[in-house]
Amino acid sequence: MQFLPPSPQRPSPVGPLSPSLLVRVCRRWRDIALSTPALWSTMTLDIESEDEKLHEHQLGLLHSWLQRSGHCPLSIALVGSYSTRCTPSITALAKTILAHASRFRDMDICVPLQDLEHFTVPMPLLRSVTVGPTQYPPANTHVPGHLQRKLFLHAPRLTDVVLSNLFNPFSITLPWSQITSLTATLFPCEAAEILQHTTILQICNINICNSVRGGNTPLVPAIAPIPVRSLRLLLKNRRRCRRTGEGAEREFPLHHPPL
Repeated sequence: MQFLPPSPQRPSPVGPLSPSLLVRVCRRWRDIALSTPALWSTMTLDIESEDEKLHEHQLGLLHSWLQRSGHCPLSIALVGSYSTRCTPSITALAKTILAHASRFRDMDICVPLQDLEHFTVPMPLLRSVTVGPTQYPPANTHVPGHLQRKLFLHAPRLTDVVLSNLFNPFSITLPWSQITSLTATLFPCEAAEILQHTTILQICNINICNSVRGGNTPLVPAIAPIPVRSLRLLLKNRRRCRRTGEGAEREFPLHHPPL
């Protein structure tokens, strides 16, 4: 019997795909489920709600699942919405997960920027991550280069990255030089900032959008072609920019091998 959803799906602690259902069938099934760490090694926590009591309940579930997962590699999602704010309960969830960072294999982490900055600890097993803040910093916040959040720098196996729509490479830095697969929606200046460092990129699924003023004037100047010599697959899509609600596609120049 296969109970867990296929990867990369992760079950919620409650619902039809939760292994918690197995412990309610009978005593024998309960014993089997609780003695099978792999059942508890993958999970999703939705933190869109602002209900502190709900988050406290999620924290209790998280402790239980992590304990039951034994020493198995973990696939975890902690995902908020664009309006998710930093609260003590969300910070507690993030820190509880981070206590098991040495077991992270795959991760979807979209939390407030203040909580993201804690993801700097060694993660020797991490191979793929979806990452981004749930909110931009205030408009008047200036982040000098030496104060940028440098995340996942101690994750030597990390090669696959998906960036959330609010990811800003001018405030958050990842180990771009080891990334081979990138999926993102970015402004041209942001894409240029990233792609000049992704020297071994092989798969690039990127949406380029321009925000415009007055309907015609681009906010960024033309960008010189960027060499991406290892590229094997390029998906460059046209879509309306979700961040601003307005946008126009402009050709983004890349020098790459024939695909």
